[in-house]
Amino acid sequence: MTNSAPYEVIGGGAVSVYVAVDTAIPTYPALDEAPAALDWALIGLNGAKNYGEDGLTIRHPQTITPYRSLGATGTSKNFRENEDLEFEFMLFDMTAESYARALGKDPADIVDTAAGVGSPGDRELELLRGFVIPTRSLLVRFDMSPYGEDFVMQWEIPMAQSIGVPEPVYTKGTPMGHQMIFRTLEHPSLGFGVCRMQDAVPTA
Repeated sequence: MTNSAPYEVIGGGAVSVYVAVDTAIPTYPALDEAPAALDWALIGLNGAKNYGEDGLTIRHPQTITPYRSLGATGTSKNFRENEDLEFEFMLFDMTAESYARALGKDPADIVDTAAGVGSPGDRELELLRGFVIPTRSLLVRFDMSPYGEDFVMQWEIPMAQSIGVPEPVYTKGTPMGHQMIFRTLEHPSLGFGVCRMQDAVPTA
């Protein structure tokens, strides 16, 4: 989608969320490249077309402790005790693969049984999650940038875990969906990763 001036005021557009196929941190695509299918798996069978209209929420929660001295009434300094980075959206996709992502599981663990004579095929997903939460790299791509008409931006997160509380509800007139929340883990050298915003076209 094309952005319009003033470019720094952004609304609309499409967002796509990808998770790494393997546990190793893959190479992040350049802003003008599509994510490699061997490295990145798109969440939602049709990407943004499976995301709720409430959009993607990016949170930077933190705990701040103020320091006040005996001889003053105001705050002299603030200390950041902890911080997080979270991405949340609603996923309207009830495939077994998306259900697995919502539960923080690996879709590779789905048991796919082929149809046989007199028996239908099925995909089996174990619902018990257990103690271990898989860790994957995350790529969040938005088709607009605050610096130009046809620019894009993306968040490159080296370590994240799916911690949502899916509550799919079957009711008339409303699609069943999963609450998707990815919480970033601090990488020893890469921290929470980066947000990369395109601000120019490639040079000739």
